[in-house]
Amino acid sequence: MAAIKNPDQLVNEFKKSGEFTRLRRELLTQFQNSDGLNAFMTRVDDVVQKRLDADPKLQFMPQEYVQRELLQELDRCAILFVCADWSPG
Repeated sequence: MAAIKNPDQLVNEFKKSGEFTRLRRELLTQFQNSDGLNAFMTRVDDVVQKRLDADPKLQFMPQEYVQRELLQELDRCAILFVCADWSPG
């Protein structure tokens, strides 16, 4: 293996080794088996329902448009911070 000269090379080597995928799967499994998943899903449901309640005309829009709007709303609400207390293992 050639010497790693920059962070991009380090990331690429890490991914090529398969370790990135292994860790990603392990963390996902741990999260799915934790209490954090229920909190996350509850928060997603709350944000989506509030957005739909705030704009009833969304029910008449094309599905792709509604999905995009809801995903943008979740992004705006920083939904991932619900899991801030969760830690693996």
